[in-house]
Amino acid sequence: MNKTGIEIPKYEVKKVLSALSETIDWGIQLMNIPSWWKETQGEGIRLGICDTGSGETHPDLKEAINWAQNFSASNTYLDIDGHGSFTQGILGARCNQIGIIGVAPKSELYSLKVLNDDGKGEFEYLTKAIEWALANNLDIINCSLGGSGNIDDYPDLKNVIEQAYKQGICIVAASGNENKISNLPSLYPQVLAIAALDKNKNKAGFSNYGKIDFSAPGVNIYSTYKDGGYCCLSGTSFASPLIASFIALLLSKHLTKPNSKTPIREGELRVPDIIEHLKRFAIDLGASGKDTYFGWGMVRFKEIENET
Repeated sequence: MNKTGIEIPKYEVKKVLSALSETIDWGIQLMNIPSWWKETQGEGIRLGICDTGSGETHPDLKEAINWAQNFSASNTYLDIDGHGSFTQGILGARCNQIGIIGVAPKSELYSLKVLNDDGKGEFEYLTKAIEWALANNLDIINCSLGGSGNIDDYPDLKNVIEQAYKQGICIVAASGNENKISNLPSLYPQVLAIAALDKNKNKAGFSNYGKIDFSAPGVNIYSTYKDGGYCCLSGTSFASPLIASFIALLLSKHLTKPNSKTPIREGELRVPDIIEHLKRFAIDLGASGKDTYFGWGMVRFKEIENET
């Protein structure tokens, strides 16, 4: 782990593949997300992605990236590493008869590059990106990254995260891949810390623990990659955008009043409301109630009254 800043949690590329037809990843299927696409596909939701840059050159993402901004030391806002393209595919890859479909395929993606082309950055970059997200009224921020330290070590970051919470912007972050106590920024109480699961809903062996809020699939996830490709990756980095885009679907249903197309952002769901909604959708795993490995459990669209 980068001692002085943030970086991509360690991960390994398992397979590099060519997508022959449009695919829905197993994690999206397990969370029963396609059952909600008739209701909402994330229309009107603005998702910020703090990562390695924009994957807008990818055919599955070129219509998804609404804006790209570089806060890192790189000389380009584009994704050179591939990690950012992967998370963006999970969040909002378009339904276009090729490749994959993201969880919220009609959401607006905002690429906020806070990691250099080697996958490392500084907390200062992340702070500036979140400040930009506040100024531009984004709804959700996904942080598939992490750094060591305590919540009081970076006062500027702490302050802007608190501002985002008060403004109603939901920040979701990967807990980390070292099988130890969760990393920053997921440690902040205003941030949702996400753990990774395998196909059997067990904790992934690498997934961090301690301050965990919810869990999502994070092993051998299939998504968009650099150079227009697709691959399978494992990590909490890829569980986090599943939760962030799940939230996008929830928020999209609350953007308008019944029989009205007028946005009512004042008074819509705020972060505490979002958490309560997610808890209602959570399938409890591990110890009863919220625990240090699974949080409130794996969220899944379901018939709440009848399904456990």
